[in-house]
Amino acid sequence: MTLCRLILIPLDLKKMLNIEWRSGFGYGDFVTGLGYAHNASIKYETDVSINFHWKHDLDFLESQNDPETIIERMYYVYGTMLPRENVHVTHTTNSSPRFRFINNVDEFNPLHGLWHPNINLTTTKSVVLWRSKYNISFPGKDKDPIYNRWDNVIRWLEKQGYTIQEVTYRTPIRDVINKISSCEFGIGYSGMVHQLFKYMWKPLIVVSNRHTFNKLTIPQASLLRDDSELYKNGVATYVGDSKKKIDFLKHELNKWVHDKQDIRKNPLYNVEVGS
Repeated sequence: MTLCRLILIPLDLKKMLNIEWRSGFGYGDFVTGLGYAHNASIKYETDVSINFHWKHDLDFLESQNDPETIIERMYYVYGTMLPRENVHVTHTTNSSPRFRFINNVDEFNPLHGLWHPNINLTTTKSVVLWRSKYNISFPGKDKDPIYNRWDNVIRWLEKQGYTIQEVTYRTPIRDVINKISSCEFGIGYSGMVHQLFKYMWKPLIVVSNRHTFNKLTIPQASLLRDDSELYKNGVATYVGDSKKKIDFLKHELNKWVHDKQDIRKNPLYNVEVGS
């Protein structure tokens, strides 16, 4: 196991909440972890160290066509988040722990991975779109039930006057963030960049058959099962639905993080969770 400490942490570990977080090759795992670490530092009134576990080397590329490593992507995203001085990020590479988390005591609260950006957000007549067509492997019909019909969605949106900004896993993270930060909304399958919208607070439409899971991981998303719903009800219906959820979630997140608690009294404190 190779330990890679990229940010030094304070020596007073007794006052530190240490979160261990097993991560994967996608954006969702680390975005949620970073959001939770920041929220936990407020809610539990403590310094936080979050240590991400990666099963590969520091310089691992999922595809040789990737413009950067997943850890480089994580640090770029981290740099676009509203910072807190008492949150520290470290990494353990070549690690496949038996647990999913230690000290994520709020795993099933849809608020726990939300956070805030530190970059300017604008709104243009553009749509960020992602589909599984260019993935290394097909994620399955539950995640992308309209995998063979996204061209229809693109043509329909263009007829509504939108410019389509399609992103893939080969799109540099800087470009992904720039496109999301200036779009009117995003639309895609249940995967890839959808969880980047969690802290950017941009309207989001997700087409999938995993609605229960999506309500937990991307609570601001307007959820569809088929592109026919989009054509029937219109894009404004689903963008408006997502905006209402965003307003509600911002209010609920503020209430939740300021309901201060002692995490050491939580039954899941220092307990290995998941497999």
